[in-house]
Amino acid sequence: MPSLYLVADKGENFPYDNVKTWILAQPDINRGEVDFETTIATALANEWPPEVVANQRSLQASGKCFTFEQSSSPALRGALYVDNVYFSFDDEPHTERCMGAIEALAAAQGLKKSFGFSE
Repeated sequence: MPSLYLVADKGENFPYDNVKTWILAQPDINRGEVDFETTIATALANEWPPEVVANQRSLQASGKCFTFEQSSSPALRGALYVDNVYFSFDDEPHTERCMGAIEALAAAQGLKKSFGFSE
């Protein structure tokens, strides 16, 4: 499934409150819970580095993370974390429908696109 993240430049603060406000202002947005329990269980079962598990627990404890899904076009979908916003897409047409809104958010908040945490 295609996906991308919007992140702040290295050394810059992620504008969590502004991004949250933008997401929740989109028409027909449904908000849900991030499934940290499954992620943490997977991390432990697969012996991911302890700092990854600790980071997931920290995100969970923050109470700030949530999933979102828009029930009307362009059908934005993803999750907001304290340091990034993640978007997922069904296919190329879905990606194209969403990209205008995502690029507008990125430009307004000074965020850059990332296709993984290694960038």
